Amino acid sequence: ICAATKSILYGFRTPMMVTLAVILFLTLVGPKLFCGWICPVGAIQELIAMLADKLGIRRRKWNFRFTQGVRVGIFLLFVFISGTAILHTVQNEKIVALSLYDYMNAFTGFEFAFQPTLLDNIFHFLPFILTLGFAFLFYRPFCYLVCPVGLLTNRVEHFALFRVVLRKPPCNDCGVCKTKSPSPTVPEILKDS
Repeated sequence: ICAATKSILYGFRTPMMVTLAVILFLTLVGPKLFCGWICPVGAIQELIAMLADKLGIRRRKWNFRFTQGVRVGIFLLFVFISGTAILHTVQNEKIVALSLYDYMNAFTGFEFAFQPTLLDNIFHFLPFILTLGFAFLFYRPFCYLVCPVGLLTNRVEHFALFRVVLRKPPCNDCGVCKTKSPSPTVPEILKDS
């Protein structure tokens, strides 16, 4: 996530372009191949969802249009803040924009380097801890509310080779898939959108 947003801030570099190409390729092969099988934050949220099911913790379902609106809003705020450099630091006597996603990046929880002060540690690990906590209450909260990579793959997966589609002849509109699936996108698929 940091690489994706910092490339917008500091220019696209070869490692970022390769990473983005791999993500897009996997998404074009099958939706959520990256998010569901490679992303460590997605994987840990999936494990927590399975644990919540085993413990009988009932998760609330998101409305997909709401989550998509929040995710787009955060991304647009990121673009605005980056463009205006409201959040910035000074390096080599130049003002350098900071990424809004730096403050809500759950991936930093996988970096076990402790920070110099207690407050720095709280800011470092808080997004990860919040993601873990909310994952017991909602399905993949970071993915559906924050992740800009998920925002990109959500658009690209409509062209995927093995995308999810609704097949009307075998479907009898019973709604079981809508109630059983934790994913908020299933009702949107059933609406044929």
